[in-house]
Amino acid sequence: MVSVWAQRAAHAEDAVLHHHLRRLWGVPGTRLGTATWPAGPANRSFLRWNYWWQAQLLDCLVDAFDRDPTAARRRRIAQVARGIRTRNLGSWTNDYYDDMAWLGLALHRAGTVAGVRRADAVGTLAGELEAAWSDAAGDGIPWRRADVFRNVPANGPAAILLARTGRLDRAAATVDWIDAHLRDLETGLIYDGLRPGGVLETATYTYCQGVVLGAESELATHTGEPRHRERVHRLVDAVAHHLSVDGVLPGAGGGDGGLFAGILARYLALVAFSSPTRLPPPSWCWRRRRRYGRTTCRWTGDRASARVGPRRPSLHRSCRCSCPGGWCSRPPRCWTANLVVWICTPRRPRDWCCWPSCSSVGSCWPC
Repeated sequence: MVSVWAQRAAHAEDAVLHHHLRRLWGVPGTRLGTATWPAGPANRSFLRWNYWWQAQLLDCLVDAFDRDPTAARRRRIAQVARGIRTRNLGSWTNDYYDDMAWLGLALHRAGTVAGVRRADAVGTLAGELEAAWSDAAGDGIPWRRADVFRNVPANGPAAILLARTGRLDRAAATVDWIDAHLRDLETGLIYDGLRPGGVLETATYTYCQGVVLGAESELATHTGEPRHRERVHRLVDAVAHHLSVDGVLPGAGGGDGGLFAGILARYLALVAFSSPTRLPPPSWCWRRRRRYGRTTCRWTGDRASARVGPRRPSLHRSCRCSCPGGWCSRPPRCWTANLVVWICTPRRPRDWCCWPSCSSVGSCWPC
């Protein structure tokens, strides 16, 4: 049975295909998306176009293939990739590092998900981003060539692409720079950017939250470093409390802003379904029991269950962690460097799990 969300995705795909996708300049094997519908002459002829909007279109076509793989969808992905390069006068690059990061991400996914491989293009774009890093300018990469404004809209997607292409050190340095310089210490949200002299641009766009979630999630997956997992949970909590309205992400009008909430939604989904921090569902926690030596982890009165590592299990007998939401105030006393503890406390429909950490506060998230 097709889910309601899959049906809505299919309707959105149909709308884009019928109203926006068209051949570029009559060149066989190409497609691009018009910026508006109905499209005026400048948009229909692609005299006016937007490189990074086409990259987002390509990423959405990959989503459609991932949802329902067909030869037609694979062919369409290849046509749009060819159309982007043709309209860009035979080049994959431009002067904006955020643009290049988005195209690199879309082309990388086209290869890994749909088998439409453009390894040379992905390598070129990732290389441009890596080379743009400037220690002399205070770390980070600028928004565009010959500019001094370093912002999250460029550094965030760049870090995601660098992580996915194996450039983990540079990706980690990028998110560490963002966390050190562009995080609002009061709300936990991510600011827009940093100008020379330490002048902050303090707007908190949904775009910025999304790309930082994506970058931290990729690094949590590829490196296993706990700081990335902890930052993901902290930022999800900040978005829930300070950016959403009754659980709904705010829109940002038309133009570039029309894409912002979708970017955050994409990477929230990545966190929810692909993050290494995602714990098993509560039913798994309730059923699971392990015996280590003379100690057995059993259900307790609140149906909490624990899974422990094989070392020093006797420390675990009174281990409890209650997470009604948000952040744990401190690690449970039973936590040691020799134990791995997962505890789920399903007490209501919106259950929460807690991962305690021996080095910093634990974090909570829905099971």
